Amino acid sequence: MSDRPLALGLSAPARWGHHPIAVSASAHAVVRQGEFPLVAELATSLPVAARAGWWALCEHLARLGVAARVYGSYGWQHLTGLEYVHPHSDLDLLLDVATLAQADRGCALLQGAELGPLRIDGELAFEDGASVAWREWLRFRSGQTDRVLVKRIAGMALEGATAWVEMT
Repeated sequence: MSDRPLALGLSAPARWGHHPIAVSASAHAVVRQGEFPLVAELATSLPVAARAGWWALCEHLARLGVAARVYGSYGWQHLTGLEYVHPHSDLDLLLDVATLAQADRGCALLQGAELGPLRIDGELAFEDGASVAWREWLRFRSGQTDRVLVKRIAGMALEGATAWVEMT
């Protein structure tokens, strides 16, 4: 691992007011690295009213071949054991998708999920490093807008349909 500085950011837990924290650290100072938990690991952390719908969503995503992870307040709480989740927390999901069809089907599953009080938020992560908010993707694919905000490690840009033609 190189010694170049890493730019890190996260939201503080509830007891520290959920304020954003930005730090820079040496790559050598990193004690542990990993990924946010897979969706199936979070069921017992969710409100009881959301669990049946959650298991159904997990099963459908698995059948679709989509690896889905939980980030945001539920993900941070799972990783740290600190209190991040509050009654109005969204459930942030990151869906790894390989094709446009898989992205479309994944979004349809998220849109149809019945999770009681929980609102699903999150993004689609494509193999080329692009990520798109799933609700924006639905509007884009349905023709409600002709461009979508695409985030990449080097920055973000509004992109139109021609950027997605090669993924079919």
